[in-house]
Amino acid sequence: MPEGEGIVVMKTAVLSVSDKKGLVGLARELAGFGVEMLATGGTFSSLREAGVEVKSLQDDMNLPTAVSGRVKTLHAPLHAAILARGNEEHLRELRAMGIKPVDAVVCNFYPFQDVARLAGQADSQLVESIDIGGPTMVRGASKNFERVTVVPSPKYYPLVVEELKRTGGGTTLEFRRRLAIEAFSLTSSYDASIFNALRRIALDGMQMMGGYGYSSLAPSLWTRSTERTRTPRLRSTRLTDARPWLDGNSLRGMRCRSTTTSTWGAPTASWKGTKTSLP
Repeated sequence: MPEGEGIVVMKTAVLSVSDKKGLVGLARELAGFGVEMLATGGTFSSLREAGVEVKSLQDDMNLPTAVSGRVKTLHAPLHAAILARGNEEHLRELRAMGIKPVDAVVCNFYPFQDVARLAGQADSQLVESIDIGGPTMVRGASKNFERVTVVPSPKYYPLVVEELKRTGGGTTLEFRRRLAIEAFSLTSSYDASIFNALRRIALDGMQMMGGYGYSSLAPSLWTRSTERTRTPRLRSTRLTDARPWLDGNSLRGMRCRSTTTSTWGAPTASWKGTKTSLP
């Protein structure tokens, strides 16, 4: 194993994905490195059916599902396991809670953008498609990138496997930092998509009411989304990929760039955000 790269051996991973593309392949690679996998609901079922050795996250950490499934992973033991640093004080607290630290979070979100694209969606339909637990886990893992590897999309699975093979079962600090940056970009885009969709409904409703209160609804906001949406009234720039430009070795800068690549390649064009102003 290479020395001096801040390598953390991956021992325990939480898997909770809506998009299950590549999931089984990744899980089998993790199993080959001896990673203990804890998975939620549908992710657990998919891996079990594929013959992958996996434990139920809810059973292992005693996390009850509540309020019609709205609460599945929003529990202190799980987030303590994700957010704990590697120092003895935090590890002692985890032992007292009867849990072990989580070294990796593999998670992608409910496809809110797909629901939002359908015409005529009511508030209730959109609201039930907003993922809360997934982004919360991803943000926690990203914050704790000094110890935890966050994997927020299937497109990063090959990179994670390559990193594990290169290091002998771990990830370097630089690799974890880069993935954390990618993850924060994805959560930002996800929130922007929710903002765009709910705001569009609100603006449409106010137009039907003759524009009452139209100028006071978020008069000056930035909207940045990686999703292409048809919302002509918003008059804001739509980005194909709003995330910091990362090359294969280091962070080149924190400006958001528009790229056509889905890995760590150089951008083909840059962008300048457009400040949204209401009509």
